[in-house]
Amino acid sequence: MVKKVSLVIQMCNLSGSVSMMSKPNNKTLYDITCYLPNNRVFFTDYLFNDMNNLDTWKNPFVTTATGDVVLQSGWCKYATNGGQVGYVWVNGRDNMDHVTVCTCTKIPCNGSNVSENKIYLD
Repeated sequence: MVKKVSLVIQMCNLSGSVSMMSKPNNKTLYDITCYLPNNRVFFTDYLFNDMNNLDTWKNPFVTTATGDVVLQSGWCKYATNGGQVGYVWVNGRDNMDHVTVCTCTKIPCNGSNVSENKIYLD
């Protein structure tokens, strides 16, 4: 997910827009103006929908139909809850100069078991 966010940011820097499947359960590519109308909608709605529409992002720790969506919107503190192992939390709030991507890779969800990455907007 860190690489995907970095790639989208670079594509935005180059052209000001990016093609993505921004609507839920819709594999149509749309040309989306970057960070419009704000970072939160762009990263926590449009990018989430794009990734989830790929059908390749699954949580290996959760096998239920409703629990396999990996991407979640929110702060890294949510990644420290043991029940959230395997989920990827993305925070791209407005008025921030970066996007934060966090995940718990194994229980207990603390210390080196939680990955936190900040990707800065250029």
